[in-house]
Amino acid sequence: MRVRTILVAALIALCVAIPSTASAKVRFAGHVTLTRTSCCGFQGVVFRVFGNSHVPYRVCLIRPSGSKRCRNLRTGPSSRPSRTFFVNPNGGTYRVIWKVHGRIVDTAHYFVAAEGV
Repeated sequence: MRVRTILVAALIALCVAIPSTASAKVRFAGHVTLTRTSCCGFQGVVFRVFGNSHVPYRVCLIRPSGSKRCRNLRTGPSSRPSRTFFVNPNGGTYRVIWKVHGRIVDTAHYFVAAEGV
């Protein structure tokens, strides 16, 4: 009887614990920081993952011409920023896309004024 009570208690504890771990959601957040230098601008691309660590991801920069530059990276510890940089050789509207396991998790658009404007 005592073993049966312990097994029932363990089963109830397991059933209560499973939904709480399954409901823990991983969130993603990306943003761009712009810096202007004497020759050209560049932006820092920052990506954070909340609720998971060392997540592999892909970040792509789409230039105004339509050309695309991508990098495969990995985040650090949960909620710590992961950074990389791209050069903006020309003015125009740029787009950044972050993907995790092939799924788009965030995007950003930004405008860079042409040199001398």
